[in-house]
Amino acid sequence: MRDIGPRDVDNYKAAKRREEHQYGVGFSPKTINNHLAVLHRIFNKAMQYGVVERNPVTKTSWMRAETTPEEGREWWTPDEEAKAMVTLLGWGDREPLAYLALTTQILVGLRFCELRALEKRDLDVQVPGLWIRRAQARKQISTPKNKKARFHIIPRDLAEELRRWMLRTEGQLLFPDPRGGVLSNKVLNRWYRELAAEAGVRRITSHGARHTAGSSYAVMGAGQKVIAALLGHADTAATERYTHVARDATAVLVEARWARLRGRGST
Repeated sequence: MRDIGPRDVDNYKAAKRREEHQYGVGFSPKTINNHLAVLHRIFNKAMQYGVVERNPVTKTSWMRAETTPEEGREWWTPDEEAKAMVTLLGWGDREPLAYLALTTQILVGLRFCELRALEKRDLDVQVPGLWIRRAQARKQISTPKNKKARFHIIPRDLAEELRRWMLRTEGQLLFPDPRGGVLSNKVLNRWYRELAAEAGVRRITSHGARHTAGSSYAVMGAGQKVIAALLGHADTAATERYTHVARDATAVLVEARWARLRGRGST
């Protein structure tokens, strides 16, 4: 640790900007800053124990956040989303797992850790909808990010497709990995890459699908309270008073978006 200096920190940042990973080439300044934050805390602790005399991660080490043009954002416009869904519909027979997992995430806007933790018991065919009660990051299962379970309305025909799907699969997971284990982000993002290439739209990740859901509902006129309820964002205490309104409002919005994505509504 004593040999690490500011130049080494700069070299590390430069290397991370060139490094290839599953999403492309080069880590974002936000991700690199997260790495630097961990390194900064390690050196602070080392200073407390007298291992080093100074911390090479200084205020000037942090990178500025990128400002990206509209066309570079990691989500689909409504037109791109519609094109992707037309293509995705064709996956139903040849890639049923990919079709249902991607369709559910695109429509519901689930976090990846929530999608992979869905179990068959979370599907309510009668209402219909999905209970989002848990999240799984790596091997750790916990509550959703905002520490609260939520119920998400889904279209009845999608619920029926999910019901038929889960009768064909073993185990309790709604979307198991193709090999039978827990679905990995690498597999999910590969499906998004293949879908984007086939549909002729921009490549997004599973996180971009969540942004797509939020922006699509905003374009349809949903307010911030309703979008917060749809995506499971933490919100002010006032959100609790709008829970019953949000449930009715989301049902209308979800059905309208589903009809549009299936080509039965106006674009």
